[in-house]
Amino acid sequence: LVATPKTFVADHYITSALNADYASGNLKVDLTLDNAAKERSEKTLEIELLDPQGKQVAKQEAQVAMTANDAQKQISLTLDNLTGLKAWSTEQPNLYTVVVRQKAAGKEEMVFSTKYGFRDVAIKGKLVYVNGKRVFFKGVNTQDIHPLYGHAIDVETMLRDVVLMKQANVNTVRTSHYPRQAKMNAMFDYYGLYVMDEADIECHKNWQDGAAISSDASWQPAYLDRARRMVLRDRNNPSVVFWSLGNESGYGTNHDAAFALMKTLDNRIVHYEGATNAGRATATEMWSRMYPSLDEVKAQANGNWAEQPFFMCEYDHAMGNSLGNLQEYWDILEGSKYGIGGCVWDWVDQSIVASVDIMSGN
Repeated sequence: LVATPKTFVADHYITSALNADYASGNLKVDLTLDNAAKERSEKTLEIELLDPQGKQVAKQEAQVAMTANDAQKQISLTLDNLTGLKAWSTEQPNLYTVVVRQKAAGKEEMVFSTKYGFRDVAIKGKLVYVNGKRVFFKGVNTQDIHPLYGHAIDVETMLRDVVLMKQANVNTVRTSHYPRQAKMNAMFDYYGLYVMDEADIECHKNWQDGAAISSDASWQPAYLDRARRMVLRDRNNPSVVFWSLGNESGYGTNHDAAFALMKTLDNRIVHYEGATNAGRATATEMWSRMYPSLDEVKAQANGNWAEQPFFMCEYDHAMGNSLGNLQEYWDILEGSKYGIGGCVWDWVDQSIVASVDIMSGN
């Protein structure tokens, strides 16, 4: 439970723009004030930026007057002409701290902080660049799974996964097929992993008949709700470089609606393999395939008709005694026109110890 003032900062959205040197730019914080009690009040809102060592870089404040008619109000604070910035990337995950304060009559009544990384992610020439450099996304798919605790994965296991990924030169995680816990996002930010944050949407094999869920208007609120909650929760995480509309749900009007909603909430690159599989270049900004043959990779990474960055959201199925052809896949990708990488399926086998063995301590 969290106690707040009756008028309080209910949401904050941090964005930034880096200049061509990727060491200077500006930072913007959009604040949403909730005043459900419709109280008249005057507040001072302040943002402060601290560098990775905790030293103040800049701060800005504004006065806000709430009236009895203001159930909600939005205000933006900007820090311009920032210099000497250290950009965030998987190799150098430099994290700044954005502090948000709310004061009344000069007295601080609410304060919180968020870790933030300055980075620029963009599609240029049909490839993906981070801070001006072409990136190959060498990734894995992950789930919340533990051999004893099932889906109730503990913090120690999350941290062990992240450390092992870094040691194995994995630089990307696709959160198949739902957003990971917020505390694991914090680990991705801190240790430096690029994340494809995937909405909890999958109607596996329920898209191919006359009652296709993905084109059924009665299901659209569910699609939008899951997309909205993911983006609003995770859009301040620098590790999140892609949004994903979900998994194995075919393609339908509900995906178009979810894509449009995501773009109104945040402008990160959006992925959806289902659209590519349906031969469409809408509802996705990446040409994505699952388990392509080497010949298909060669064709799609060099000549997909949409001319979108080519990404294998699942490839090289690694469960059990498998996993091969990695060298062959990457020889093709690294010499291609549109190839940007892929995520092996998957990081850890989704298996649990037999209950009888758990009970006996074996």
